Amino acid sequence: MDKLLRLIFTKLDSKKWVNCGERTPNSVSCVHCQQSQYYNGNKISYSCVEKRKIYALRYLPVHEAENRSALRKLPDDVVQELLNYNNIRVLSLGGGPGSDLYAVLKYLSESVRDGYRHKVSMTRIDIEPLWDKMAGVVVEDAAAGCDFEIVNKVIHADVMAGLDSVKGKEYDLVICSYLISELSGVNFKELGGRLKKIMWKGGVLMINDRPQDEVDNNIREIFEGAEIELEEASNNGHANYYFDQDIVDKVGPKFYMGSNFFLGVNK
Repeated sequence: MDKLLRLIFTKLDSKKWVNCGERTPNSVSCVHCQQSQYYNGNKISYSCVEKRKIYALRYLPVHEAENRSALRKLPDDVVQELLNYNNIRVLSLGGGPGSDLYAVLKYLSESVRDGYRHKVSMTRIDIEPLWDKMAGVVVEDAAAGCDFEIVNKVIHADVMAGLDSVKGKEYDLVICSYLISELSGVNFKELGGRLKKIMWKGGVLMINDRPQDEVDNNIREIFEGAEIELEEASNNGHANYYFDQDIVDKVGPKFYMGSNFFLGVNK
């Protein structure tokens, strides 16, 4: 991940701020613009390339660490059942730059015991096509250290429409990171019901997001709608990633995990 983040950092363009027409109100820099969009009812948007680069630099390592930490809570028999499949089918909901898929690949790789070269078919449902290039590079970076055959697919749609486009029980692992906190006007029980329809028996649902009561309750509604018994816990502590000092000084990346995760198996 070091080379990937260094590449993104070298492409930052701080001069874009001067004539930017997409500023978050009352923000004073590109970094502040990216940070402040999540508060005071501001519009959350990743149409700006600088926002996307800053988001990746600030959050990619820690969000990857949170997702992998949550997956490590899966019972061993559940994980080994997934690894029995010739083709492990993974669905990412609104994953943005791909920190969730990075975590999935690293987690599966560290869990493999049979020496068999697995196929991992990954589908991203994301309304923002401008994430595609970065997510592709992130997955490529993760796959470089894993002995998997990787197949990528993307569905450009909001989460409900994207799930409607899936036919049949397609997925063994559904992962959703920092999306639920950004959704509004969604029937979360209905969302859970749609997930139930596309998950294989024995499939895993994992949702990781910011620790807020409203978000937690919305996620519980998803699991209720999916008829999946959940385990919930918190991610805390250092993400065990160490940034170069110039990246620290420029963008103020997040060092510590601070999320709630929810995990369950479709039975």
